[in-house]
Amino acid sequence: FLAHGFAQHVGSAGGSPEQAGIATMRRIARVLDRAFPKAQFAIAFGNNDVPCGDYRSADDTPYLAAVAKIWLPLVNRGGASPHFVASFVHGGYYVARSPVHNLRLITLDTVVLSQEYRGDCTGNDLRVAARELTWLKSQLRATPAGVRNAVIMHIPPGFDAYATAYVW
Repeated sequence: FLAHGFAQHVGSAGGSPEQAGIATMRRIARVLDRAFPKAQFAIAFGNNDVPCGDYRSADDTPYLAAVAKIWLPLVNRGGASPHFVASFVHGGYYVARSPVHNLRLITLDTVVLSQEYRGDCTGNDLRVAARELTWLKSQLRATPAGVRNAVIMHIPPGFDAYATAYVW
């Protein structure tokens, strides 16, 4: 959703990078809502969607809480993800019922699983990946019989685009 080096791009415009990130998320959600007023959305954070820096996480921050409230009406259409905000604010992950019969969407913030991950917005907490994987394990175990899961993420685990997709 945000550009690489987002904080540097908004620095001269005034206001904090967090305020600019929230305003940007609000604009994107509004445009998508107008274009697809009945669609259910599944959003996954990418490696530059936290304004404190690329490859960082914003777990349990006012920024993540604001973003969750912005996207709630689109992700929870038809009651598809009633616990979206409560889960998303802790790490950008959540579960939603899919419009496809007997399919759940488990959305992860896989930035924390990247070898490029730089910690939370303070640069310190590297334990968020373990918390997210524990949560994922519990969600997979709680899958009702006859229901399948689709896992949605931005950065696929085990694939380093810089090391494998580019010829040096």
